[in-house]
Amino acid sequence: MPDVTNNLPTPQVMTSQLSDELRAFAACNWLATTGSTNNDLMTLARSMGQQAGWPRLQGSHHQTQGKGRLGRTWLDAPGQTLMFSCGFAIPIGSHGTQPLQALGPAIGVVSAQCVRAHVSQAEAIRVKWPNDLMLKDGKFGGVLIEVTIKSNIQYVVIGIGLNLAGNAALSTRLDRDVGAIGQILLPQTSLTRLVAKLATSWHDALGLNASAGFEPFVNDYRTLDYLAQRPINLLQQDTVIASGVASGIAPDGSLQVKTEQGIQTFNVGDVSVRTTSTP
Repeated sequence: MPDVTNNLPTPQVMTSQLSDELRAFAACNWLATTGSTNNDLMTLARSMGQQAGWPRLQGSHHQTQGKGRLGRTWLDAPGQTLMFSCGFAIPIGSHGTQPLQALGPAIGVVSAQCVRAHVSQAEAIRVKWPNDLMLKDGKFGGVLIEVTIKSNIQYVVIGIGLNLAGNAALSTRLDRDVGAIGQILLPQTSLTRLVAKLATSWHDALGLNASAGFEPFVNDYRTLDYLAQRPINLLQQDTVIASGVASGIAPDGSLQVKTEQGIQTFNVGDVSVRTTSTP
């Protein structure tokens, strides 16, 4: 595929094409630049609630205040990253908010499946718990999920950043492997179509997760599990709280780790995972 960074549709074209693709969405907007697409939708949910119209998509060629999990900064260069967020409104019923507890891993697995369908090296795409997207050993995508509640409606905002290019410079800057998928996208893949497919997969996954929890996603996650049988450290605020061997995912979406004390499980929360070089 030609260099995608030189062939990004204009924001106006992206907005028009996504509006055509996502007819079930109340609005689709793509900007040249914004602070954070997640912040844009969270602010709209808090200020206008249902009056804003949901679901809706907000994308941008560049974010000046992009963010990832655990308060980290998401770095991007204009034209080298595909970044957008989707906001969904879910009435709070008798189940409360519990079924969305494992939404992070669920969104991770459906995002990986969607990207796999659009690249030439599908087998190299995996999920690092809870929802980092990996190309071989380099992270190329990050997902951030935020929730707010207004007038008995739960607003779920899901944001993603996908590296298309520039991974060599990012690898040097961050001192770790960074991946990019621009050069392995299938020739027939348009970036607009990839965004639309991801948005649709999130919409479907959110509905399934709200009704059935994480169980419908367990088997698919296990086939895409980047961490499986890898030695890892679990960290909380940069402090190692456990070490062991990643031993799959539990039915509730928790990470299972074989430690000296036996199998322990960890929920997403503020825990991060790093692989280690030796078992």
